[in-house]
Amino acid sequence: MTSLISVAKALEMVPGLDPGVATLEKLEGGLTNRTYYVSQGNTTCVLRLDAPHSDVVRSNRLNELSILTEAAKVGLAPHVIFSNVEFGILVTEYLPGLIWSESDLRVTKNLEKLADLLRSVHGLPVCGFRQDMLEIAVSYQKYFEKHPELNAFAIKCIDIIRSIASSDTITCCHNDVVAANVVESTRLQLIDWEFAADYDPFFDLASVIGFHNLGDKHANI
Repeated sequence: MTSLISVAKALEMVPGLDPGVATLEKLEGGLTNRTYYVSQGNTTCVLRLDAPHSDVVRSNRLNELSILTEAAKVGLAPHVIFSNVEFGILVTEYLPGLIWSESDLRVTKNLEKLADLLRSVHGLPVCGFRQDMLEIAVSYQKYFEKHPELNAFAIKCIDIIRSIASSDTITCCHNDVVAANVVESTRLQLIDWEFAADYDPFFDLASVIGFHNLGDKHANI
């Protein structure tokens, strides 16, 4: 990874933004990036920069940019305003609206809307880059070796992945469908596309169910 760029230097590279004028608010919640809400005059956007541990997630920034651009064209994601993969810079439009919480996933009509959104995501063109979840899981497990209670669970997850046969159905997938990445205004949209790639569409469904511990009542909708 190129040495991390400062926020001010990143803003200098974005047409129309001035680090001496723009107002920044750090956005919490992300684990692998530095993310800021930026406002200047009538412009509002989100600035995402690489962080020291961004490489841990093994995301493909060029691939993300390609899929994000296609998703934005059909209203599934924020539009890209500026990007520079070399310096780890991504600027997207700010999506005003309600960021979902886990409780929103326990409302039937919300799950139905999310299902419609995922159908649209899975209908996007495939990009040619397929996630290798086993490789990713093994790389993550190495970070848990000094924590026995976490390492045991990581090894169990790897065993489960190895036991599952590869799917013949491959579509474009978001691969990080959690409540905090769903924004609702006049429609539902998804943010945080850094894991997006071609994969089994059931993985997106499994992410929603497993991460939020949904019971059969909601999982079967």
